[in-house]
Amino acid sequence: MRTTTGSASTVRRISTAPQRTRIHPLEDLSEIREDYARQGYAELGQLLDLDAVATLNEELADQEGRVLEHGDYGVLHNNAWRWHRGFSELIQSGQLAAVARVLLQVSDVVLFQDNLVWKTPGTTTRLEWHQDYSYWPLSEPDGVTLWLALDDANTDNGCLHFLSGTHLLGERQPADFVRGAEQPPIPTLPPLDWQKREHEAVPVPVQAGCLLAHHPLVWHMSPANLSNRHRRAFATTWLSSRVRWNPDHAPHPFNHELDARKGDPVTGENFPQFREV
Repeated sequence: MRTTTGSASTVRRISTAPQRTRIHPLEDLSEIREDYARQGYAELGQLLDLDAVATLNEELADQEGRVLEHGDYGVLHNNAWRWHRGFSELIQSGQLAAVARVLLQVSDVVLFQDNLVWKTPGTTTRLEWHQDYSYWPLSEPDGVTLWLALDDANTDNGCLHFLSGTHLLGERQPADFVRGAEQPPIPTLPPLDWQKREHEAVPVPVQAGCLLAHHPLVWHMSPANLSNRHRRAFATTWLSSRVRWNPDHAPHPFNHELDARKGDPVTGENFPQFREV
């Protein structure tokens, strides 16, 4: 297992410009943690300055059209932290892990996966309402998604929308929103009947470099990008070390790529662990 601490001596900067790495010092996150517990999501403020964001976007631009393929939702790209230097440095800095530890109230967390979601201008398909946990081959939703905006995001170019408090309703039926990757129904779960509540949706616009957190069970979606601007975001999934593999819970590439057995801990070189020091 690769174990990384979040001490200051291990932080590697993405750019040489000063970085406003945290608007909210970790010791002052108690109020935000209350918002997160009540709503299922929270705005955490600015993590990276615009120079750092530009560096990440330049790396992505170098790959566009080669390894980044466009689909109905724009570009969906996994494992950016493994293949792109700037994203790897961001993960290894421990900044995101430190936020995850505070929100989960644990002393160590594991990076489970990352997703780059790039809504290019004119992306006409919206990402439908869903719960992240529906697609995790894991034992429990004891984790958090940290969503880093790489562009200014608003209702015109597809910012995230949430239904506040829905994480308290428990797990629902998985939604099918990727063509050719239908989810097997789980008869014991109630439907995710977002149609009755979509009028309650809360759009959460954010500026580039800012961070959102959301619970694995909160209902959320993002609309089409009908603007002439990009909407890039880097989403990372962090788990408590208590979580175990459960391949029966959901289809996932890891079920085929790894020899993960039900009840095993989520460990290995692809799942770095970050401990409080």
